[in-house]
Amino acid sequence: MLVEKTFETFSEYLVWGMFVGALMMVLFSNSFKIHLPQQKRRYFLGLVKGIIAGFGARLALRFNLAAFFTGVPQFSLHSWIFIVATGIGTFFGAKLTKVRWWKGKPTLTKGAAKPTKVKKRIIQPYVGITNAILYIGLTIYFFATGQKTLGLGALFGLAFGIPIERGQICFTSAFRDLFLVGRRLMAIAIIVGMAISSILTVIIISVYDLTPITQIAALSTFVDGALFGLGIVMASGCETGMMYRLMEG
Repeated sequence: MLVEKTFETFSEYLVWGMFVGALMMVLFSNSFKIHLPQQKRRYFLGLVKGIIAGFGARLALRFNLAAFFTGVPQFSLHSWIFIVATGIGTFFGAKLTKVRWWKGKPTLTKGAAKPTKVKKRIIQPYVGITNAILYIGLTIYFFATGQKTLGLGALFGLAFGIPIERGQICFTSAFRDLFLVGRRLMAIAIIVGMAISSILTVIIISVYDLTPITQIAALSTFVDGALFGLGIVMASGCETGMMYRLMEG
């Protein structure tokens, strides 16, 4: 019963489409390679960081992508609270990552006399093409059988997963880089994107007389947003950043 529900909603295929889109781009560029952390404690820290971020996102009823591009355009107060709290949590998370204990000791290795030869992974583009054909076939099947909602979810997810990987889009880095290195290009791009989506959403709501989707705004929203911001910086990525890095290995 759980499996049936998992694969019968728009949101689930939206997420799977994002994974497939990111994986396709990685395979097309021969970039997939398994990476393992050099410091063993990173495994434990990764688990703790993920729990903190997931706990905050669940209690706030939204993760940052949904808060930015769903709640803000529909003028849900909880999204604005969540975004401000995420920024605060990200700020303290950035401070934490500067601590020497967190950085750990660098591992010095003796340089090789000759440059390492890069192995060509020629098979990866073919695997990517195979995945693309199968996924597109699945999408066509949804539309052909009248399951338009699932088909749209699959298409939108694929269309979003491709630029996520190509542009290395990570909402965490947009906040984090402001505090660490003063880089603001990604933050500006997100603000522009939210502004455009807000205008389009207002037009659609007005034309079709729709009711905006809003969530409860409370003190817990602020606390949970701060936890989420702290967790995603500690984990070095939000859901989009983790997605494309996961697909890269």
